[in-house]
Amino acid sequence: MLRLGLLLLAGVVACDGDGRWPGGRDIGDPPLDDFPDASFPGPDGSWIPDSGVVEGSNILVNGGFERLSTNGSFAARWQPEASNPGGTISIVDDPSYTGERALEYDIAAAGEGYEFWVTQSNLSAERLLPGATYELSGFYRINQVGGGSINFNYILRPDSGQPDLGNDWDNTHPSELDTWEPFVWEFTIPSDYGAASYTLHLHLIKFTSIRVILQVDEVSLLRIQ
Repeated sequence: MLRLGLLLLAGVVACDGDGRWPGGRDIGDPPLDDFPDASFPGPDGSWIPDSGVVEGSNILVNGGFERLSTNGSFAARWQPEASNPGGTISIVDDPSYTGERALEYDIAAAGEGYEFWVTQSNLSAERLLPGATYELSGFYRINQVGGGSINFNYILRPDSGQPDLGNDWDNTHPSELDTWEPFVWEFTIPSDYGAASYTLHLHLIKFTSIRVILQVDEVSLLRIQ
């Protein structure tokens, strides 16, 4: 009950004029790579901590995909993996849930059955602790549903060689066309894990011959227990 109260209070304080919750937005100066526990400005100009129920800020950096890499080719701290010519992964200006940019998967009919993902590596085990529970959340939007299986899921991979953590390919995607919807997954790191770091994969695979365009924005990874 306490956790729900905290979440509702945060939503009242931090939502923008359109009622949107900024979630994992990483904006400000200096870059959040230097200050991982940074805050973001609320609608009244005050600074709101980007924090979880238990501790600190968003474990992910640049979860809103706002900052680009030095050469401008992709979002800073994220790496796309789209080797199949039947699809692309890019950062787009429109549509975005908040801010000016979002992540977009664009998979043509020829991309059926191929995997596409973006990763953020070197997530320190100092913040991803054995026995602790975490919540991965964000917002996504899709151009079509039906006609087959469309699977958006996460994989958290330890550098220790122990089994991946993640959800199944269970046809997870937005339920409405061209509408931003929230997603949220909860997981607990096994108490016997001994990784020094982890890599997060935001993974998409479709089993349909229809072109699929999926946007993702405001991704956050927070410790909740």
